[in-house]
Amino acid sequence: EVFAVGEDGGDRGRWTVAGASARDWEDMARGPGAADGDPDVLYVGDIGDNAAQRPEVVVYRAAEPEVPPGAVGGELAGAEALTLTYADGPRDAETLLADPVTGDLWVVSKEWAGGPAGAYPVPAGAAPGDPLAMVREGDVAGTAGALVTGGDISPDGSVVGLRTYTAVMLWDRAPGQTVAEALAGPPCTAPSAAEPQGEALALAADG
Repeated sequence: EVFAVGEDGGDRGRWTVAGASARDWEDMARGPGAADGDPDVLYVGDIGDNAAQRPEVVVYRAAEPEVPPGAVGGELAGAEALTLTYADGPRDAETLLADPVTGDLWVVSKEWAGGPAGAYPVPAGAAPGDPLAMVREGDVAGTAGALVTGGDISPDGSVVGLRTYTAVMLWDRAPGQTVAEALAGPPCTAPSAAEPQGEALALAADG
């Protein structure tokens, strides 16, 4: 299930992702659909793997429901399962990003051994079927020794945000840059609430 929450923190209902299973769901993203002109969709990342042993992980793609005031939930029908592997072997991840500019998805790894996080792309329009191997496109600057636990991209694509358990980092993204190219540059630290184990980040429509 996924849950809708209003900007005031209010409960807007729970929604069952029909046909999906949940081994270790970690992050969600809203982004372009599979084809040009498709409405935006929700992506749900079953990408957690603390022991780095899963041969495959899954991202579900489903239509975003209408959530009017007073909604109590329902079912997200027609979800598609994108099966993914890592070209450099299994690893843990808790961050799923959807690029509003290109439609690509990005998985950012959580490196328990202390190295920098890695950025792994999933091409726009990826289809269900045979597993798609994700190839690491670069390291994420400023994350060595930090555990990346969530993230988001601003609706205009100009800012990429990642969080760790205790901090939020932001990267400016220039026109024409890929997400990996932006994340290779130095981040700035954003104000954040004091949390012992923060694991989610979302950027509002106004940034």
